[in-house]
Amino acid sequence: MSEVDRNQDRRVKRTRQVIRDAFIALVGQKGFEAVTVQEITEAADIHRSTFYFHFQDKYDLLEQCNREMFQAFGEALAPPDCRPGEECRFNWHEGLVRHFEHIADNADYYKVMLGENGVPGVAKQLQRIIEDVFYRKLVFLDQADRAPMETPAEALSRFVAAAHLGLIAWWLESDLLYRPAHMARWLGELIEHGPLRSGGAIRGGAPGPVRV
Repeated sequence: MSEVDRNQDRRVKRTRQVIRDAFIALVGQKGFEAVTVQEITEAADIHRSTFYFHFQDKYDLLEQCNREMFQAFGEALAPPDCRPGEECRFNWHEGLVRHFEHIADNADYYKVMLGENGVPGVAKQLQRIIEDVFYRKLVFLDQADRAPMETPAEALSRFVAAAHLGLIAWWLESDLLYRPAHMARWLGELIEHGPLRSGGAIRGGAPGPVRV
């Protein structure tokens, strides 16, 4: 690629990022349905022709934003692929730190999409990604070395993925008060030990009645 092409590519990326940032901010303020292309172009300080050079309409913009973020979200979370017969090792902490760092880097998008003006369906899709990319792999990992599971694997994956997304939403609502490494450690503890043991409600052994 020539220097001219590289400069052009950088300008395109900057323009798309400016449009995306303006769009996300407006969705957070008034909700997707109320946002117009005119408002996006004014907030981004671009001509309407520039907008339509990159996107067909606001629905195309939303679809492209979501597609890019869903892919990055899954890639940041994915454990290593393992071939049959290979020993598969996954470092919980490192993988989850990378995951929370991605969320912090794109907090504007996730705060809006998981907030009160978020686009319907985004939260459900993020939970599905968490479940498919992360927990199903771990649930089915090294089953030969595990005791039989009483809880169906699908149910376990769904339950933990919902809690995982809930923790992300809480972190965003708290304005990322804690560092990604802290969030990764807490999530790892919740996954490994469960909420009651992690919260100190039960200690060791099989869980018994919990006083509330």
